[in-house]
Amino acid sequence: MNYWDPIAFEGLLHAQHAEMQRALAAKYRSKQPKPYYLSYLSKVGEKYSVWSRFGGSMAPKQSLFRNCFADIRVGSPDFDHIELGGLTDNQDDADSVELMELPLQADPEALRYAIWRLTDARYKEAAKAYHEKLSRLAEYEDASTSNSSLSNFQKAGPDFLENDLRIPRGFFDVCSGHAPESFEKWQTFTQEASLVAKPFADVWSSYVEFQAQTYYSLFLSSEGVLRIQKRHTYGLLGYYWLKAGGKNGVDLDGTLSYWVPNASELPDLKTFCSSLKERLETVQELKGAKRLRSYSGPVLLSAKPAGLL
Repeated sequence: MNYWDPIAFEGLLHAQHAEMQRALAAKYRSKQPKPYYLSYLSKVGEKYSVWSRFGGSMAPKQSLFRNCFADIRVGSPDFDHIELGGLTDNQDDADSVELMELPLQADPEALRYAIWRLTDARYKEAAKAYHEKLSRLAEYEDASTSNSSLSNFQKAGPDFLENDLRIPRGFFDVCSGHAPESFEKWQTFTQEASLVAKPFADVWSSYVEFQAQTYYSLFLSSEGVLRIQKRHTYGLLGYYWLKAGGKNGVDLDGTLSYWVPNASELPDLKTFCSSLKERLETVQELKGAKRLRSYSGPVLLSAKPAGLL
């Protein structure tokens, strides 16, 4: 079966649908919350990359990947385990992160087992968060000085808005991205661009990498929604690491990156080299800057941290 043939996804979707029905219909202990919503977002594709360091080009790498993210809601649409729209979730520390990678082969039992482990881990994390949320709200129940009681929380509105869909519907959307003209071209590109860091003696490590990904994104939910979309992404990355001298020196590193849906939108060699050189000159100047000590005073924040605070 062709790896890129959409029919090849049938086994994955069948395994997800079967696990979805099992998880929603399973019997849970009386004190354990029951899931009321479950969805899977899978990515199936291939990745190509080539990189060069100080003028030396490394061997190209090409690999296939298949991963899946499961979103589960426990409790009820009026009150579930999610808080602040999920902003407090830290997925890097979750046990389910290591289970997102799925087997490439379309073996039904292997797929079903992998999806079952992922769903089970996500449910346990959701159930734990649900009880922790109840516990925190119970501390303030009947406290007139707090707005965090369960009754006040429920008055604020539902945690989840259900979809009105009653029958499955979906579409197959092929994006207009184009494959790169030649991978050899980008191998030469990275080789020449990586020479920009060579004159900077304080730069201990630097490389330029080109990445190309083509993948299908599949979304399946318990509400009967199915979405399949083909996507292309291309990236140019220029990494640098400057070793600071002295006992109190601070190492400086960074990455100049471009990500676009079409390879034609990436900067040309002259533009990319100019931007990378400007970055290197900036960190070269920062190396000689005085170290900022702790102080109490005004601070200017960019939009993202200002909004979070």
